[in-house]
Amino acid sequence: AKSQESPMTINIGINTIQDMQAAVLGDTICVVCNDNTEPMDSGETSGFMSATSTGSGWTIKYSGINTLSCPAIVSWNGLFQAFYADGNGEINHAISSDGLNWNWHDNTGLYTTVGSWETSPSGGVSAVTDGSVLHLFYRDPGGGGVLHTQWNPGASSWAPSVYIGINAERGMSAAVLGQIVCVVCVDNNPVEGNYYAQKLMWATLSPGGAWQTGACGFEAMYDPGICAHTGKFLVYYGYSGVNVQAQIYEIMSTDGQTWDLGAAVPAATSGGCFPLVVPPDDFMLFWRDPGGGAVQTQGPS
Repeated sequence: AKSQESPMTINIGINTIQDMQAAVLGDTICVVCNDNTEPMDSGETSGFMSATSTGSGWTIKYSGINTLSCPAIVSWNGLFQAFYADGNGEINHAISSDGLNWNWHDNTGLYTTVGSWETSPSGGVSAVTDGSVLHLFYRDPGGGGVLHTQWNPGASSWAPSVYIGINAERGMSAAVLGQIVCVVCVDNNPVEGNYYAQKLMWATLSPGGAWQTGACGFEAMYDPGICAHTGKFLVYYGYSGVNVQAQIYEIMSTDGQTWDLGAAVPAATSGGCFPLVVPPDDFMLFWRDPGGGAVQTQGPS
């Protein structure tokens, strides 16, 4: 994968409590997170931060919005679209044309929760599109199950949410390859012998079919990130033994169900990872600096 070739690591200028997400609109790359300088106790929000680049450095800005967890971001209908949980856990929707200036759009009427690591609130929401359908995934506040809905433009509303068959400790990440939607997360049960590690889980949906689910065969400490690149799903995540810094690993799959281990990424993380494909064929990887929470990147390669 191209991610293994890029030698330069930089801080992009924002700090995260745990996770980050990213999207591309035209020639603008936008990375979003919830800032780590605010209180991190259960029920408390922190600043929705964004960083953008058009190829020559990064510009950062506080959105004016506070969120309980890392926002989800997707490029759709000519705008950056963000979904985030407010202090009550309701998923709100904000839009931006440049990734820096955000306008609140509406409440979705959907509710999520950040999971059991209350001192490090993370994901809980993920959005992805195949170009026509906007999919939204979020963590069921009643027990951690991953729920799925999609925007119904004809009715100007979200379709009824369905449980896709996997449970998330915190957040989840989704990508589309061809006609396959794939969602990955860490399971909400710790692995025996390593309280901080959970199984990596997958769920896939093909046209006309039902959700299929299973375990990837690998374990992670933090929320994984997924993208579709070079004809494969690529997942990046941090894992280590007990009390050892988390190395970033790559796994890959052509169908979202059978996964193979790729090469270790020459970096460590103390939070989530997020891969981003930058058209036409560049690749970037973002992760949390274990030394203080800065969002770091390698790429494009």
